[in-house]
Amino acid sequence: LWVHDDNQMAMVRSKWAGEISEALINAESLGTSSETVASKNLIDLAQTLQGRVGDLVDEMRWTYPATQTNELARELNNAKIALVTAALALQDENTEEAERTLRQLVTDLEILRVGLTVMDGIRRGKTQEDLEAKIETVKQEINKVREVIATSLGVHPEDIRPEEAAGIVELAQAYQIATENRPVTEVGVDVARTLIQEIQGAGEVTGRLQELLGDPDTANRLRAALYRMFSQRDVSVVSDPHGTVEGLRKLSAAVPNAEFVLNGDLVDRGPYVRMMFELGEKLARVRTLGNHDMVSLAAFLGDVSSFGEWLRWQLAYGNEKLVTEGFGLDLAQFKAYGDKYYGHFRDPDPNNKLGNFPKKDKVEAFAADLRARGLLAEGASVPTRLGTIYAMAALNIHLKAKGNLVGLSKIPDGQIAIDPELDAALVGRVKQTILPKVREQDESVFKDKDLPSILTAEEIQDLRTYFRLSAEERAMVFDLQAQMAEQRGPVMEKARKTLENSRIYNILEVHPVLKQIDEAMQKVDAQWKSHPEVLLIHAGIPVTEKGELADLDGKALEIAVEGSEREVFLSYLNGLQERLSRLIGDHEGVIAGDSATLRERLAQYLAEHGEDLRFINELAMGFYSPLYLRNGIEDVLNIYAPSSPYIRDKAYEEVDAPVQKGRKDPANAWYGRMEALVKALGFDTVIVGHINTKKGLVESYANGRVLNADVKHTEKGG
Repeated sequence: LWVHDDNQMAMVRSKWAGEISEALINAESLGTSSETVASKNLIDLAQTLQGRVGDLVDEMRWTYPATQTNELARELNNAKIALVTAALALQDENTEEAERTLRQLVTDLEILRVGLTVMDGIRRGKTQEDLEAKIETVKQEINKVREVIATSLGVHPEDIRPEEAAGIVELAQAYQIATENRPVTEVGVDVARTLIQEIQGAGEVTGRLQELLGDPDTANRLRAALYRMFSQRDVSVVSDPHGTVEGLRKLSAAVPNAEFVLNGDLVDRGPYVRMMFELGEKLARVRTLGNHDMVSLAAFLGDVSSFGEWLRWQLAYGNEKLVTEGFGLDLAQFKAYGDKYYGHFRDPDPNNKLGNFPKKDKVEAFAADLRARGLLAEGASVPTRLGTIYAMAALNIHLKAKGNLVGLSKIPDGQIAIDPELDAALVGRVKQTILPKVREQDESVFKDKDLPSILTAEEIQDLRTYFRLSAEERAMVFDLQAQMAEQRGPVMEKARKTLENSRIYNILEVHPVLKQIDEAMQKVDAQWKSHPEVLLIHAGIPVTEKGELADLDGKALEIAVEGSEREVFLSYLNGLQERLSRLIGDHEGVIAGDSATLRERLAQYLAEHGEDLRFINELAMGFYSPLYLRNGIEDVLNIYAPSSPYIRDKAYEEVDAPVQKGRKDPANAWYGRMEALVKALGFDTVIVGHINTKKGLVESYANGRVLNADVKHTEKGG
């Protein structure tokens, strides 16, 4: 694999392409058996290819990643994802999409002649003898390529930085390790093995290496080589891909010789759900939950507010077929409800292909008509982003179940269904007296906790009653939740599996051997840098206004012993994770039993787990949740940070000063606290996402301690 010139790269590419072609041909069920079997064959092939990529990365461990080698690994990643995409298309019985994807794969891998001939044969039902003849031809061509590769590929020292190569050779000579006629990468492996065994055995740097590092000039010469040999695999962190399969595909291949890690929000804002869960599981071993992921999981576990939010995202992006077929829901009753309470917002234009709401050029005329009918308040806009009246209905169920009274009060009359069973006198009091008081407040700074400053306790209770879920809405949502549990659709099962194996936070830890080496090296080399430990958390580290670590309620975590912030913080996060896991287990026990009594068990589960459901809702959408941190808490330690892979030639953009309640902090005092807290927690860096960076580049904060990786994938990824 140590290639340098274009001819050798072409040979290597042909080798991989040939193996893929051979495997495709041997998947005889493609076109001759069921789509399910064919899909499984493609998934198996993708997993095999994943192993090939892993082999390539292992081979590259000791070398500087040359442009050509990165290109090859990127092609392999793309091929793997194309195979999964084709498999998913076959599961949907979309054979045209599967064939189109595979044809493109064949083209991309430069095996057009052989691959297309074979695929045409499969599609047109050629005889088994014809296919076997083609298989033999391909095998012969593959063997020829392999023979050429075996005799012509050499190792090129240019794949390693010159200072690294020189240091490896110098160290090898000092330890009497042979270098003549040997690839420098091979020599590097032998030197690294020798040094690691020596340091581990003694527990410190001794002997010849200690002598070499005792001289500052020699230490400077050898440091680059030692860093190269004492290294872990690079990690590529991506956050907020949001339902964009093509974006996730591109990003997963952007740094091919790295472990791929997801930092939350696989779904929503983009049209793809099933593929994102499939790809997320296949691509990333380490996955952190985002607020949108948590909303999906909370919806599956029975939280009404999260269910409404989850359903509105699906309907807003045209995923009704997915909801019905992938999750097993019959939306007839729900759509009748939407027509009844929100039908007046439907665009009368039958040619509007974008949904029930008007196209941009007709919004103003439509808004004027709604205002004339008293359905739209002055200053309010037509909710075109929702896409359909059914998405609006689902959103408002979420808002009422959530109980955000200030936010609900801001919704114009006519845009939210009010319980028809409410007392007329109460409705009159709320509309005439209470709502005007709340609506004149600035929602960006005025929250539910501020309501006692303008309303009496009785008025607050009236407002809460006014925005309650009706019996009709509660029964309808329960029916949909029961359907989801009864049907256990294929997409729901995939989503649950992917999300349940994701975590509230992850730590990219340093290997114990490297920690030992760092400690030993720092004693003999003052300039030696320790390997970094990185915290992955979707939105940020919740803190109080005083900068103390905060729980979901915004209260300070108790730090029993000075200097133990890390233990307290991780214990708190682990407690959240354990509570979530217990709830998942309880719910699984409910829906796994006898189907005849499932609805009865589900109703009992919902009644008994009220506090747990409020907990997961707060975890998904709470102002002090590490997955959310939003709305009026700019002075909370929300590490507004990055959701794209770290690409070495792209410099981070350091943000000058934090914004606190709309004002700049010229002294950077809050970032100073942020930097100090990250250090106190024992992390070199914290990587977050959740909030778009302004220029679509990774942003750096607090002297590089915090990185924001949300670089608008939905916008840039297609």
